[in-house]
Amino acid sequence: MTQKSLTWDEWAAKRRAEFDARPLPPPLPPRKSAALIGTRHFLHVMSHVCYSIATWDPDHGFEEYLSPDAPPQLVGAASRQALAASRFIPPDHPDFDRLIRFETKEESAKWDELLKVRAGVKTMKALYAGSGYIALSIEDGQNIEIKAARHRSRGNFDFSEDLPQITVPESVSDIELGTAVLKALAESRAAAP
Repeated sequence: MTQKSLTWDEWAAKRRAEFDARPLPPPLPPRKSAALIGTRHFLHVMSHVCYSIATWDPDHGFEEYLSPDAPPQLVGAASRQALAASRFIPPDHPDFDRLIRFETKEESAKWDELLKVRAGVKTMKALYAGSGYIALSIEDGQNIEIKAARHRSRGNFDFSEDLPQITVPESVSDIELGTAVLKALAESRAAAP
């Protein structure tokens, strides 16, 4: 018995029907996300909107600049406020496509210019020399995960398995949270190439 050859349109329709019939993956659990960028000039704490990725919240975000030598209590309080302001945006949210996306090259360049002006420097190298990046998240409603990222190049960071992840209870004091965040920031800075 020979198998019938499908035309291009028949094949495409068959593939489309198979794709539409596949089960959708389960929704992601709600979470909160924030970040801290530590440069020699300031500590920048910001909240995120998140679903599959986490990105800066242009509408309702929390953003605070602290002194680079801010005490743990201030760092902890700002980190907690950023996490509280974070928004989980599921796919059925009306602004999902506008918010849950990677930033454009133009948006990134504008952001970098604002940070250079704030730091009083002219180059990305001067802005990010000796910098570190920390991601904070709450997924289970009980623990705050603090992940340090390695600085790769001017403004680019990546997470690595060899950098420790710190988990603290959500109920810790601002001083304890700030101490954990600053410890992770020191590890992030030390991991830079």
